[in-house]
Amino acid sequence: MLDRVEQLLEQRPLAAGEVSQAFWHACSGGQRRAAEYLLAHGAELNWVPDYADGTPLDAASFRGTRQDNLINWLRERGAATKPPDWPDRSDAPASVGRASGSGVAESRGFL
Repeated sequence: MLDRVEQLLEQRPLAAGEVSQAFWHACSGGQRRAAEYLLAHGAELNWVPDYADGTPLDAASFRGTRQDNLINWLRERGAATKPPDWPDRSDAPASVGRASGSGVAESRGFL
């Protein structure tokens, strides 16, 4: 996966939000090497997408992912989890944030 991320970034530089979004998805998918690369290339450590609850650390910690190596690496870098006072988006329709132009499809295609 890292080779593909490197190749894509060489082809077209991404905006900061796109790098952060790709970083969130790499963490969600347990892809530490890709996450390391994206963080080194400008991803925001605690970026939260508008279509999901939680930071990259939260995404890496979800049941089913539980990549301890990635979780520990994120914590070593000062990653935060979602504070309890953050708005809960769990009641939002699944389509929220997934409309054209949201970048979701683009980042999924990127990763």
